[in-house]
This record gives sequence, structure tokens and C-alpha cells, in this order.
Amino acid sequence: MHARIRDEAKANGRSINAEIVYRLQETLKMEDYFPDKDGQEDTAEDFGGLGVSEDEAKEMVLAIFKTLDRYKKKRERPSKD
Repeated sequence: MHARIRDEAKANGRSINAEIVYRLQETLKMEDYFPDKDGQEDTAEDFGGLGVSEDEAKEMVLAIFKTLDRYKKKRERPSKD
């Protein structure tokens, strides 16, 4: 885990500590968007009027992260010039 954080910090121009703090802040932001609802049923109205349930919104966010990861890996590949 340390090596991955170190590599991500370097790629993002941050110290390891700054990378850890940044990632914790992002996690807390996500918790603000996806609060624990104590098993209550999801409805579109419950998720800020976006017209999607909390589960659907989580799936969309995960799809975005996967796309960003693929893009990042693509950028890191050496060019074939």
C-alpha cells in the first residue's frame, strides 16, 4: 500500500502525507453524498432530486472512477514513436 500511495503522490505532485490527507478528504466528501440511511429504501427523491436512487448514483460514480483509471493507465503507457 505504501508504494502505491508513494507513486500516486509523486504522480499528483504531492508529498505522501498530502496524498493521504487529500484522499481522506475525498472519502469524507463521498460520505456526504452517500450518507448511511440505516437500511431505508432508496428513492429518487432521497438523492437530491437527481432522478436516480442512491445505488444508481453510486454505480455511476464507480463507472466514472473506472473510466478515469483506464484513462490514467493509457496516459502512462510509453508512446510507440
